[in-house]
Amino acid sequence: VDSFIGPQDENNKETLINYYDRNQKGSGYNPGGNAMIDWRFEISKEHYLQMSAQYNQWNWNNDQFYTQLYHDIAQPDYPVMDEQTTYQEQLNANKDQSVQLKADYEWKPTQQSRLEAGWQTDLAWRNTYANAWNGQNREQQERLIFNDFTNNEQTHALYITYGNRFWDKFAVQVGLRGEYFKRHLSSDYYTANHADSLTTATQDTSYFQLFPSVYLSYDFGSGHELQLNYTRRIDRPRGHQINPRKDISDVTNISYGNPNLMPQYSSALELNYLKSWEMH
Repeated sequence: VDSFIGPQDENNKETLINYYDRNQKGSGYNPGGNAMIDWRFEISKEHYLQMSAQYNQWNWNNDQFYTQLYHDIAQPDYPVMDEQTTYQEQLNANKDQSVQLKADYEWKPTQQSRLEAGWQTDLAWRNTYANAWNGQNREQQERLIFNDFTNNEQTHALYITYGNRFWDKFAVQVGLRGEYFKRHLSSDYYTANHADSLTTATQDTSYFQLFPSVYLSYDFGSGHELQLNYTRRIDRPRGHQINPRKDISDVTNISYGNPNLMPQYSSALELNYLKSWEMH
């Protein structure tokens, strides 16, 4: 990596202020698997019930080694200054487990109408471990990098949707989804003031939100259709976004997450016009 500052001199040339190479090598393994069972029952010609259960487990383990070589910019050909070479190792281990339970009910009272209702529960247990050392043989632990982070989440949702078509032209679908979300975060780490003992920080979050949706369409005939849709959505921060673990893979751009991030809500309103042709 070359770093320049300029222009500095009368010839408008840039001046080299830093020159180093950062090399990376590592190894890792990522075992995992999942199991799922699905069952659909036809209560009658108009009533259906479908249930499913799913389990997932994934591990991600990675050990990275970084060697940083500094060059003497005051000497011709910029020779490497061996006495300033640094060595770092960062170990990361992640374990994710999740369970999903789901049940959906469907009723078709007429050929044009349909009612759907359902329940879904998602449970997740995630653990991320990070540690780092300086030296070729782990001579010095980077305690400010160490972090043992646990993220346990559960989401419980109920929904109902009704759709109908009137006069073979006007279609309506309205729905409402209610979600209860609960999360527990726990992080063990060292601080600059307490480098000899671990500090534990925890955070609990829970809330309930409603998410309505409306889909309207009108068929004018001859391939002309007008649609009007409204939906409300949520985007929750997850994974590295809320994990305070520091990533030193780029020494000039150390990154880490923020466990205090809040979810993002969005409401979308769409107006669409469709034209179709029978022959192209």
